[in-house]
Amino acid sequence: RSFTSIVEKSTAKESFAFINSYLAHMEPAIKEQRGFVDKFIGDAIMALFAGDNADDDGAVDAVAAGVAMNRALPAYNKDRVARGLAPVRIGIGVQTGTLTCGTLGGAHHIKCTVIGDPVNTASRVEGMTKMYGARFLVGEDTKAALPAGRFTLRTADRVTPKGKDVPTTIYEVLDAADAAVFDRRS
Repeated sequence: RSFTSIVEKSTAKESFAFINSYLAHMEPAIKEQRGFVDKFIGDAIMALFAGDNADDDGAVDAVAAGVAMNRALPAYNKDRVARGLAPVRIGIGVQTGTLTCGTLGGAHHIKCTVIGDPVNTASRVEGMTKMYGARFLVGEDTKAALPAGRFTLRTADRVTPKGKDVPTTIYEVLDAADAAVFDRRS
């Protein structure tokens, strides 16, 4: 959160240092849950979780990674505050579904990535964290893929994400809310 205002008050060198430091603290949480970082988009991370077999779509790993990212945040913020910098707040959105992997680009620049409705929906769900004051939201398909009782979720709202025609329910992951509490005095 507030990435633009942090960067606008920083030199290019400071901005790169900030982004790289943040990403270096978040990436291990993804990898520890068997995730794959597809790309960094400024301060954003697009990660994929495939699961182990046909019955495991990666939803548990994706949500566990989001909780782990929130748990890593207080130590990162404590270091930032000790250096006279403002603490960082984050928002995470997860959506489960089928993706297509392939290459995109032209003759001079090609990237391998995934495309599909779950990518777009995850981005919209992440964007809604700002509106709902939540650290971590998941879509309806992710909630349906999670084993009962594995995480503590509460219904946030029934919404129609930007660019979509069909409403969906979004859920806040409460395990993340308690994990990321940070007090400037700590």
